[in-house]
Amino acid sequence: THTHTTHGGMSRYGRVDGRQAEERTEDMMRMENDQRLGQLHSQVSFLKGLTRDIQKTVNDDNVILDGMGGDMGDTNSLLGGTFKRLTDMTNTPNSRLTCYLVGFICLAFFIMYSLMSG
Repeated sequence: THTHTTHGGMSRYGRVDGRQAEERTEDMMRMENDQRLGQLHSQVSFLKGLTRDIQKTVNDDNVILDGMGGDMGDTNSLLGGTFKRLTDMTNTPNSRLTCYLVGFICLAFFIMYSLMSG
């Protein structure tokens, strides 16, 4: 003779079974959360690495651009100085004649080069 104690229409065994099912559900949810947390960790690590790579590329490009800016500044000042000297030279009458002569000689060499190579 085995009697079951009932409470609110549910046996003592029913409450135990319900609790076990609840615990199993909670365990499954914990496992799923752990898996998703692992996936999220992997994605964050990937994004960190990508961000570091982008930062390194940007820094390298900035170094190159800084060097080019300095070279451009040097070239600009060199060309500016040359242009100023040419302007000063062409303002005097004897120098103007010399410039025409140099231009004519350059043109003559260019024509001869074109005729010989073509």
